[in-house]
Amino acid sequence: GYAVYDAARDRMHHLSPSALVLLELCTGRNTPAMLAAHLQNLYGLHQAPKPEVHRTLSTMERERLVEFVTADESRSDSLS
Repeated sequence: GYAVYDAARDRMHHLSPSALVLLELCTGRNTPAMLAAHLQNLYGLHQAPKPEVHRTLSTMERERLVEFVTADESRSDSLS
């Protein structure tokens, strides 16, 4: 796993390799569906892991590692 330190909140987060990939891909340009497709391609999965990605992103959002960008702030619902 990987450790991510949030200095503003003085908090350490422990991430799996897949969660780290998701975090790195949260650029504000990728939608949750696109993130799932990236993981599908990366790991050679038969289908995109959409439920798992949504659960992980929800946890990351709750922990303030990512935030959702609405359609008004960008051109599609994506994460940054």
